[in-house]
Amino acid sequence: MYGHSLKSPTRGSPLAAALMHSRASAEAGAGHQTLLVPLDGSYTAESALVHVVKAAQSSKIKVLLLNVQAPAHPDELERFNFVTTMEEHLRPAGEQSMNRAKRALDAYRIPATAEIVFGDPAEEIVKYAEKRRCDKIVMATRKRWSIDRLLHRSIIQRVTRDSNVPVTIVKSRATHTSPALCLYLDALFAPVQADESAADDLVPVAVG
Repeated sequence: MYGHSLKSPTRGSPLAAALMHSRASAEAGAGHQTLLVPLDGSYTAESALVHVVKAAQSSKIKVLLLNVQAPAHPDELERFNFVTTMEEHLRPAGEQSMNRAKRALDAYRIPATAEIVFGDPAEEIVKYAEKRRCDKIVMATRKRWSIDRLLHRSIIQRVTRDSNVPVTIVKSRATHTSPALCLYLDALFAPVQADESAADDLVPVAVG
């Protein structure tokens, strides 16, 4: 048309990946968003649930909870004869956090599923988001400096760099109580109130 020929995006290019994700999201159903929330067992990671609950007040969403168990250290492998035994040993740690999160989302009637996988956290999060055709990844970051914070920040940086799915980063507040538990109790004893300051907790992230 108009004397020009348009070439299809090269397979594997950022444009092709964006088009594939857009098409997959449309096929998944208009009006519904699928949010991936990675949990590592920390209260910081659970802080992402606060943003999810607030988002559910203005749009229809479903949540995929993901816990990634990092590969065991070589010294730890000596204690196990088989990989399945090692995974059975590590799984309860992930299940505890996932159960708290699932119970909180159930209290707000937000559809949610939970899954535990094994591997490199950043790689598995990126792969899972694409495999399950997620519309967004929601992660929380620590405010205080610590070795754990540096490791967690490294995972977030890798996810935002490698993912074709948009990433929303939530600033977590210091807490000694499970945010998932607080959400659950709030749902039981008080109605959900819109918080206009929610946007202040978000860090915009450019994908691509």
